[in-house]
Amino acid sequence: MKDPRFSSLRETPSAVGEMCPCKPQAAEVARALVQNMAKRHPESRCIHIGCDEVWSLGTCKQCAESGKSRVQLFIEFVNQVIEAAAEQGKTPLLWHDMFEHATEEELAQLDRRAVVCIWIYNGNDLVTRVREFAQRLDAAKITYWACPAVRAWDCDDRQNYPVLSERINNIRLWSQAVQELGIQGVINTNWAACFALAKLYRVHETSFYPMYYAAEKCWNPQADDEDFIKRFFHDFHGYAAEDDPTFSRGYRNEDYFELCAGLAGKLSKHDDIAQLIRTMRKFELPTMRYFPLTVVLYRQEFFSSSDERGSLENKYLAVKNTLQQVEPEMKRVLAPFLSDDSIQQYMRSGFLVEELLLKQAEGYLSQKE
Repeated sequence: MKDPRFSSLRETPSAVGEMCPCKPQAAEVARALVQNMAKRHPESRCIHIGCDEVWSLGTCKQCAESGKSRVQLFIEFVNQVIEAAAEQGKTPLLWHDMFEHATEEELAQLDRRAVVCIWIYNGNDLVTRVREFAQRLDAAKITYWACPAVRAWDCDDRQNYPVLSERINNIRLWSQAVQELGIQGVINTNWAACFALAKLYRVHETSFYPMYYAAEKCWNPQADDEDFIKRFFHDFHGYAAEDDPTFSRGYRNEDYFELCAGLAGKLSKHDDIAQLIRTMRKFELPTMRYFPLTVVLYRQEFFSSSDERGSLENKYLAVKNTLQQVEPEMKRVLAPFLSDDSIQQYMRSGFLVEELLLKQAEGYLSQKE
């Protein structure tokens, strides 16, 4: 509802992405959006209507005076959107989060033509959560699909590639839930731009590894899990990992990006991806792990001394040199994947934080002792 023409439909003035379900025009707008999307994809059998994370729902005066719960308001509105999708000959899909904790009575009101997409991207309690929710969905005779994430935000606003320590575990647990509960559909989601369009999506090709892992868990769940990383290097990169003693040193499936960066230049297939990952790590390791400016800037602010100043200067130079060295290489390795304009935006979004920190450090260093 960012468009000023529809601002009056917001649940609250600050929630630009959430409509008040009690306003008749809201359903009209949703119906028009569904019709427009269906026309753009005439061959598709399904249409995803979203409807996730409507956290301000039920807070406006009109909703409060309705006497209905948040879940009731949500389901009544969603049923109208489901109807709009069904009229277009599409199976409507929607996210689960707004009614994960709904009662059986409330779930019974949901239009059963929809498929509920359960997205749970983190947590070792995933199987238990899914099992408990699935029991109530089964009781209401509602169809549901599993939705792991091959890439997600993972509390890392500047990730250049999926955080495999989270993704591999998430995919593995979802595979367990699918097998145990007999779930008939899986959507392996791929996203990472927190706060909608405020952050660029990163290079899609860095997601191939968890995408292939997720595909195997769907189509060949009985395959040797521990052997996956070797088979991926063999099949995807044309590299005989089984002959490389490096792979017998205790590496796990989660270590792909580290191994891939180390093998850049040696892979007969998709070596451009390995070189991209190697360059990304050249940027990340010094700036985010070895020489983070935030710590020394804090100490300079509150514990200024000649020793702290020297530490700040050392880390400042390390970060500055890293940016100067990595920038031309990053542009070169991004070229096979992104347009010139996208490369410029990617560089800006990736380097901006360090550039701002460098300016702050320069301010401290320019002051007389």
